[in-house]
Amino acid sequence: MDNDYQQINHCPFFILHGLDLLPLFPKAMKWFIWTFALLVTPGYSQTNLDSLQNALATVKHDSIRLKIYSQLIKGHLYAKPELAQVYASKFDSVATALQSEIDIAFGKNYLGMVRYVNNDYTKAISYYLEAIDRFEKLKIPLRVGIALNNIGACYQYREEPRQTIDYYQKALAIFQKLNETTWIGNVSHNIANEYFKLANQTTDQGRKLRLLNSVEFNEKVALHSFQLQKDSYSIGLAYIVLGNIKYEKKNLEGSIKDYLQAQKLIPYADDPVSIGIVNENIGNSLFELKRYDESIVRLEKAIQIFKAVKALPNLTKSLDVLARAYSAKKDYKRAFGIQREFVTQSDNLFNQEKDKAMLDVLKKYESAKKEQENQLLNQQLKQEQQQRLAYGVGLVGLLLFSGIIGYFLVKNRQKNRLIERQNQKLSELNREKNHLISMVSHDLNTPFLTIKTWNSLLKLNLQDNPKTTEAVQAIDKSAVQGMTLIKNILDVEKAETNQRTLTLQKIDLVELTKEVVDRLTLSAQAKNLTMYIESTDKKIAILTDKHLMIRVLENLLSNAIKYSYPGKKIWVGLESSLSKIRLTVKDEGVGIGSGDIPKLFTKYGVAASKPTSGEHSTGLGLHIVKRILDEIGGEIQCQSEVRKGTTFTVTLEA
Repeated sequence: MDNDYQQINHCPFFILHGLDLLPLFPKAMKWFIWTFALLVTPGYSQTNLDSLQNALATVKHDSIRLKIYSQLIKGHLYAKPELAQVYASKFDSVATALQSEIDIAFGKNYLGMVRYVNNDYTKAISYYLEAIDRFEKLKIPLRVGIALNNIGACYQYREEPRQTIDYYQKALAIFQKLNETTWIGNVSHNIANEYFKLANQTTDQGRKLRLLNSVEFNEKVALHSFQLQKDSYSIGLAYIVLGNIKYEKKNLEGSIKDYLQAQKLIPYADDPVSIGIVNENIGNSLFELKRYDESIVRLEKAIQIFKAVKALPNLTKSLDVLARAYSAKKDYKRAFGIQREFVTQSDNLFNQEKDKAMLDVLKKYESAKKEQENQLLNQQLKQEQQQRLAYGVGLVGLLLFSGIIGYFLVKNRQKNRLIERQNQKLSELNREKNHLISMVSHDLNTPFLTIKTWNSLLKLNLQDNPKTTEAVQAIDKSAVQGMTLIKNILDVEKAETNQRTLTLQKIDLVELTKEVVDRLTLSAQAKNLTMYIESTDKKIAILTDKHLMIRVLENLLSNAIKYSYPGKKIWVGLESSLSKIRLTVKDEGVGIGSGDIPKLFTKYGVAASKPTSGEHSTGLGLHIVKRILDEIGGEIQCQSEVRKGTTFTVTLEA
C-alpha cells in the first residue's frame, strides 16, 4: 500500500523543492519546473486518466477506489490542481469511512499536496502536520520525513527561511537515520539555498561568512549524495551553488571553474534556465576580474537564453551587468541602448509581478465572497425549512397557530438580521479588496519607480559624480520603504484571512529584545538616539510565537525611533511576575494627542503626529501589533503627552 502513495514518484517533488530554489532568482523557473514535472512523471497520459475516471463508475470495492483516486490525484496535480483537490477530498472521505489509519494518513498527505500546488501553504502545513502525527503512530518514519520536507517547502515559498531550515533539518535527520541517499541530497541542497538567502540579507560581514560556511557544508553533503547516485544533473546544480559561494567569498577564478563544471553536467534541453544562469554567473565573475570582452560574450549568451524562455527576472539582471560591462569599456552608445532595454524589461517585470499580486488578491476575495454566499444560502434554506414546518404545525390546531407563528416570526427576524449583517460584511470585504488593489497599483509603484530611476543613474558609471552618494542613499531609503509597505500590507491581509499559523516555543524574552535592539541600533544612531534595556530578571521565559514577537518588538521600536527627536533616549522595560509579563517601550518624541489614541490600532490609522526626520508611515504598524497580540494572547495600551513622549505597554501571560 505504501508504494501506491509515493508523492509523484518522488522525482517531480525533488525538482520542485530543489531546482526551483537555486540561490539566484528563486521563482523565475517555476513555469519550467511544473512543466518538467509533468514530462518526467510516467504513466499519466490523458488517455490513462480518462480510463481511470471511467473505471470509477464500475468499481465496487473502496480499496480499489482509493488506488484510482491516488492515481488521479497524481495525474492531475499540476495540469488541473482544482480537479486533484476534488479527488483528494474524495480519497480522504472514503479513507475516513473505512476507518483505515494508514489510508487516512495518506489522505491528509494528499490534501497537503493539493493545497501546496494551489499555493495555499497555511492549509497545506496543517494537513501535513496531521499526516505526520498519524505516520508517527503508524511508525512509518520515511513518510514522516517526507511530510516534514514538504512543510519546509511550504515555508520556503512563504519566504520564511528560519522556519524552512528548521523543518528541512528535522526531515534530514530522519533521512540520514534511514540512509535515504536521494532525500539526503535534495534536502541538504534546499537547506544550503535557505542559508544562502540569509547570507544575502545580512549586512554583518562576520555573520555572512558564517552563513556562507553553512551553505558550503550542506551543499557538499548534497554533492556527495548526488555523486553516490551518479545523478549528473543534480551534481551540476550543486556546482552552481558552490560557485556562488566562491563568488561571494571573492574567489572569482574558483567560481568560474565550478560554473564550467556545472555547464558540462546540466543538459540544455532539459533545463535551459540553469544554463542561462551559469552563463550569467560566469559573466559576473569575469566582469569582477575586469575581463570585459569575455564577460560580454557570456552575458549575451545568457540574455539570448532568457529571452527564448521568457525568464524576465533573470533577463533584467543580465542586462544590468551587460550595460555596466559596455560602460566599463567606454562603449557608452551600446551601454545606453542596453540600459534602455533594461528599463523596459524592468517595467515588464514590475507589471507582471503587480498583476500576479492583484490576481492573488482577487482570488482570495472571490473565495471569501463565495464562502459568504454559501453561508447566506444555507441560512435561507434553513429559513424556508422552518417556514414549511410552521405551516405543517399550523394544521395541527388553531389554538397553537398564533403562538407558533409568533415564534417563527421572531426567528425569521433574527435570521433576516443575520443575513443583513453578512451582506454588510460582504460589502466591507469588497471595499477592503478595492482598497488593497488600489494600494498595490499605486502606493507600491512609487518606491520601486524611485529605485529604478536612481539605479539608472548609477549604471552609467558615474563614480566621480557627486550625485552618486546621494543616489545610493535614495535607493536604500526607497527599497526599505517599499519592502516595509509590502510586508505590512501582506501581514494585515494574512491575519484578516486567517492564513497565519502560530508556532509556539519557549523563548527568553530578554535575549530576544536585545537581538531586536541590536538590529535597530544603526537606525537609532542615524538620529543620535540612545536605546536602553531595563529588566527585572536576567532571563524571562515565555511560551509564544518567536517570529510574531519579533514583529511586535520591531514595530514598537521602529515607531519610537521614527517619532523621537534627534539626540533623545528610548527605554525598553521588561518586568515579570507570577502571572504576567510586561514589556514597555518609552520614547521622548513628539507624542500623540488624546483624540488620536483611539485610532492608533486601527488599520491605516495615521495620527496627526509626524515622524521627526521625514520618515514614511503607512498606518499599519500598530494595527499589526494589535492583531498579533490578539493572536498570541496579549494586550497593548498607550500613554502619551504631546511634545513629551509616548509609552506603549504590552501585557502577556507568563
